[in-house]
Amino acid sequence: MTREETTRGGESLSEEELAGFLRLLLSGDNLPPPNEEVLAYLEGLADRHEMDPRTAIEVARVARAAIIKERLRFAHPTPVRALGSHLLAKRTEASCRMEDVAAVLGERVETLRALESHDIDPLSLGSPRLAMIAETFGLMVSELRESLRLALSGVAPRVTGTSFARSHEEAFKSDMVRLAKDDLLRASRPRPDPGKPETQARIDAILVEVRSILEQRGLKALLD
Repeated sequence: MTREETTRGGESLSEEELAGFLRLLLSGDNLPPPNEEVLAYLEGLADRHEMDPRTAIEVARVARAAIIKERLRFAHPTPVRALGSHLLAKRTEASCRMEDVAAVLGERVETLRALESHDIDPLSLGSPRLAMIAETFGLMVSELRESLRLALSGVAPRVTGTSFARSHEEAFKSDMVRLAKDDLLRASRPRPDPGKPETQARIDAILVEVRSILEQRGLKALLD
């Protein structure tokens, strides 16, 4: 990074401020909101030899994951859809690439693609992986419960007007088309009984475990 200052939303971040952000990342305390400029700075540290290249790369990876999680958590597409479609809607609205989200989740891209396309039973992922999804995407337990119910029952959400994700980037147009197609297909299917006891029992059982994992991680904000 050759410039002495980086600009974010009209504010200038000096080299000292960026270095301070790096120290906060390493300590893990009181992190300010990450951004792309900070990420570029961290990645540039390896080239400037101000710290061990492997350490710089690892810190940059942590910063990238923080940026992705922040974007996903602030994305609030409506209505709540079946889990795969809901994750796709959040990812598209947050303008996050599938490859980047899969890396944060610790999943193969093919697994996330299959989940978004409803090609796998989401409960087959198990409670630890569902908890990781809830944490990464900022899903409330109640929101996760509804999305699982829709995924397992095949019930389409009641959509009024246009409800597509709000990403305007060219790279995400195919995802928006995929989401719109899924909404239309699910809305046109017959509505099976969403309250089958065996379906709800499966969901409730795994959500007990998911809630416990989130609680152990101190993510009380997601427990409602």
